[in-house]
Amino acid sequence: MEVGSVLDFLQNKTILIIGATGFIAKIFLEKILRVQPNVKKIFLLLRASDDSSATYRLHNEIIAKDLFIVLKEKLGANFKSFISEKLTLVPGDITYEDLGLKDSILREDICNQTDVIVNLAATTNFDERYDIALGINTFGTKHVMNFAKQCTKLKVLLHVSTAYVCGERGGLILEDPYHFGETLNGVSGLDIDAEKTIVCKKLDELKEQGATERDVKIAMKNLGITRAKAYGWPNTYVFTKAVGEMLVEKLKGNLSVVILRPTIVTSTMKEPFPGYAEGVRTIDSLAVTYAKGKLTCFLGDINGVVDVVPADMVVNAMLVAMVAHAKQPSDIIYHVGSSVRNPVTYLNLQDFGLKYFTAKPWINKDGTPVKVGRVTVLTSMDSFQRYMFLRYLLPLKGLELANTALCQYFRGTYLELHRKIQVVMRMVELYRPYMFFKGVFDDMNTEKLRMAAKESGTETDLFYFDTKNINWDDYFMKTHLPGIIIGKDLFRLLKEKLGTRFSSFVSEKLTVVAGDISHEDLNLKNSILREEICNQTDVIVNLAATTNFDERYDVALGINTLGVKHVMSFAKNCVNLKVFVHVSTAYVCGERGGLIVEDPHEFGVSLNGVRGLDIEMEKKKVEEKLNELKEEGATEHDIELAMKDLGSKRTIDSLIVAYGKGKLTCFLADLKAVFDVIPADMVVNAILVSMVAHANQPSDIIYHVGSSVANPVRYLNFRDYSVRYFREKPWINKEGKPVKVGKVTILSNIDSFYRYMYIRYQLPLKGLELVNAASCHYFQEMCVDFNRKIRTIMRLVELYKPYLFFNGIFDDLNTEKLLSMAREGGVETELFYFDPKIIDWEDYFMNVHFPGIIKYAFK
Repeated sequence: MEVGSVLDFLQNKTILIIGATGFIAKIFLEKILRVQPNVKKIFLLLRASDDSSATYRLHNEIIAKDLFIVLKEKLGANFKSFISEKLTLVPGDITYEDLGLKDSILREDICNQTDVIVNLAATTNFDERYDIALGINTFGTKHVMNFAKQCTKLKVLLHVSTAYVCGERGGLILEDPYHFGETLNGVSGLDIDAEKTIVCKKLDELKEQGATERDVKIAMKNLGITRAKAYGWPNTYVFTKAVGEMLVEKLKGNLSVVILRPTIVTSTMKEPFPGYAEGVRTIDSLAVTYAKGKLTCFLGDINGVVDVVPADMVVNAMLVAMVAHAKQPSDIIYHVGSSVRNPVTYLNLQDFGLKYFTAKPWINKDGTPVKVGRVTVLTSMDSFQRYMFLRYLLPLKGLELANTALCQYFRGTYLELHRKIQVVMRMVELYRPYMFFKGVFDDMNTEKLRMAAKESGTETDLFYFDTKNINWDDYFMKTHLPGIIIGKDLFRLLKEKLGTRFSSFVSEKLTVVAGDISHEDLNLKNSILREEICNQTDVIVNLAATTNFDERYDVALGINTLGVKHVMSFAKNCVNLKVFVHVSTAYVCGERGGLIVEDPHEFGVSLNGVRGLDIEMEKKKVEEKLNELKEEGATEHDIELAMKDLGSKRTIDSLIVAYGKGKLTCFLADLKAVFDVIPADMVVNAILVSMVAHANQPSDIIYHVGSSVANPVRYLNFRDYSVRYFREKPWINKEGKPVKVGKVTILSNIDSFYRYMYIRYQLPLKGLELVNAASCHYFQEMCVDFNRKIRTIMRLVELYKPYLFFNGIFDDLNTEKLLSMAREGGVETELFYFDPKIIDWEDYFMNVHFPGIIKYAFK
């Protein structure tokens, strides 16, 4: 087998990529554009109704991804023109004959110009609707094969399948083709036209019955699983992909065809940069759930081999195979995986996860690190079913009895728990074949391809795919796990701007300082570094704070109060210091109403006139209380509660998400009250401008950065925006269904809230306590949890009550003067904007804030 230069082959070639928005497809596209800019043309077939829809998908689902950062850096300002020159968008749909191409001229161009077709189109959901999976994975492949025969210059067709078309077979799984009509269990009669007839008949039957869209979806999913199992495959995905392979074999004629079967595809190992992944894929969901402390057990053979392969290796194997078989009539299958040459087990993955998340724990929403340990391993389905019965099904039966006794009061809770159990059982049934999978994938053909490439001048440094070279410990610890965990990307634009220089730029500009402001001298232990900071610093910006309303008093006092003292003392040692900016909060005003001016708080002055406020005395009280608790042998939990009582989430966004999910049943507030909000970038800009304005000019000034005077928005506006947004763009729940929202019950005073809580929660809790006592405390855990939730709500209401009925507005005269000075003093106000009057609140909430928190903050 001759391979030769991949770069030479790609030069001046025209390639049709089908399924271009997929994970592997995007990496394949980026690789070609980056390594061989002299490729003639790439046709991208995108499922779209017209050119504008296809363009939207290209920009939002393909080139907007971080994947293209390296290419953008390489081309700079020429990136857009390069993309326009090399890519031709093809709106179409492979579920139709002729790929659904409506533009006859474009269709003719593709047929006359295409050298290579790469079919990556697929739906990969294990329990996809049968009509959809059959349409894409099976008939879609048939339509691609028929279209390929019309391409007069075609040199090779590469069809990407999956190694798991093997079903549940164990042992060594060979790189053998499936012949048309072949089944895994020997049952005869497999025919795709008959399958299509079964689907159409079932859809007609459901239509006649007046079935809802949800009923149709469930029926189609169940039909897919049933048909797959009838012929020996475990799920709809691998069944329809296997039949797709049969069609490639049957319809290939004189075409040079390559079928490539990757195993479980993970993040990139090297290119275009290490660790690129999209979303949480397959095994990654286990890693993230484990990191969050929510993985209580693992079902599977812990010593079983899990066959994974980095995405860039899959793409390289595709490119080399494509070149090797161009214009050489072939019918060959390549497994691209690691189970034979470099196996990794579930036990290895558990060890990597434990090591990584112990060293770099997941930080949860309250800012605390999640501690991880080894999970319970269930080595058989019987042990799993016992676990589910004792932990979930038995309590569900008890809840069902309690619900009946309390006139269906717990119906919502019962139905939700029942739904979750059903989902878990269905997912286990779908994934069970892979958790106990005993097969390893023979890769003899792939090894021959690699050897041929090595011997015939292929650029193996660029097109590497030898899984023997992977150090799994290094890959998971330094590449894959960091890649899937670091998802939120505030620095995306900077990364695009700097490309591969991003890491070196960050290393050059940032110096990390280990310290703690709750200690004197900021707890700097490195004396040389301390001296450098003191000698070199021009500006100090103190943003350190704990923002929990009911933080432990010792923690809050240490950071928010004594921490500021320590920062101020340290600042006096900085010989080049030009300005010190301290970021506080407008709500230091307490519950005062009316116009709240930008005045300082005098030392020792309290809001209620009580004398004796002294931070050293407060520190002493904390120390005395901690010593007292220690002598009493108090637990850590007791100490935390005591410290919170002694001192007694991201505010509005938690309300938005709770409402969008249909879980916000009431709202306690004065709807007409002004609700002072300000975008974060405006706050940052105000910090920067004030910093410059007061550098080397002795000053003591306070700036309120808010909107309540200049551009007020009310809770009523906020409610209306929320209703409109979630009616137009409903939250999609875990079942894939849109959540319907309406206006919530408004409780306009605290008395009405107490009545609501008593009737809706405290009274049913009394009933549950009676049922618990009557059933020998079987529901003790549920009672304790329910009681805890009620107490938490009551505590939160007590904490937030001053702000829900807040009647103050924040004077911003100083800030307005700063804004005017900036305009008159040549400040780049288009870059450093902070005038809240320019905000259109409706546009901001509807088109910026709500979409932003849904996309980035709450997954």
